[in-house]
Amino acid sequence: DNGRFVGDYVNDIRRLFHHNGGIVDWNDRYESKYMNIADLADLDQINAEVHHLLRESLDVWLQHDIDGIRLDAIKHMTRGWQTSLVDQVNSSPTPMFVFGEWYMGNFDNPLLNKALRFFSQSGISQLDFLLNRALRDAFLYTIIHSMN
Repeated sequence: DNGRFVGDYVNDIRRLFHHNGGIVDWNDRYESKYMNIADLADLDQINAEVHHLLRESLDVWLQHDIDGIRLDAIKHMTRGWQTSLVDQVNSSPTPMFVFGEWYMGNFDNPLLNKALRFFSQSGISQLDFLLNRALRDAFLYTIIHSMN
């Protein structure tokens, strides 16, 4: 709605944000979805008002003929909300690229299989930090050894 103030985290009388404390176990799916990331205010997508406002804002972007949408910290969103967003994007007359960031840190992450399954089934492409790290390491190794 073009910038109308809706609420703030501290005085959240409409419960627009999660207030469940910070994430302790980053591999716990409940914590990663319903608790705060590093004490940042986290919108509660299950709240009907938040859901409506986010959908309205997406409609505004879709009207501007954007080419794609990047979803930051996608593992912290509920699957239902993600599906709803993809359905809304896919209903747009203009084809659009949707990709999400799911940071895992390393290949030993216990959520790796869940992340791969999510990206293969959700209609959302992955911003692949693990591939990025592997490529950087490979090129760095090549550069260092070519200098010797």
